[in-house]
Amino acid sequence: KKRMQMFIAAKDRLFCSVAQNIATAQKRYTQDYNRRRTITEKFEVGSLVLMRNSRRDSRKGDKMLDKYLGPYEVVEVKNKGIYHLKNVKTGKKLVKMVNVARLK
Repeated sequence: KKRMQMFIAAKDRLFCSVAQNIATAQKRYTQDYNRRRTITEKFEVGSLVLMRNSRRDSRKGDKMLDKYLGPYEVVEVKNKGIYHLKNVKTGKKLVKMVNVARLK
């Protein structure tokens, strides 16, 4: 009977330790996720930016293509890091809006 109580106490201590480790790991994972997902750069209307050429990501070859396209001018700023751009050379607005992750 005493031996069984020792096992139960050891099991309870182990479960508490596991629960604390899981909570610590979840907190660390949440912090890492939030750190990577925050918008670090913010551009204002009228700023000149370059847009990453995402065509290069899916194509093989074309190593000599530019990594960034532009320059573009920020015309409108939407919430959550979405931008509406205008080509500086032609003066035409882009049809699609661009996420801040693609801008430099």
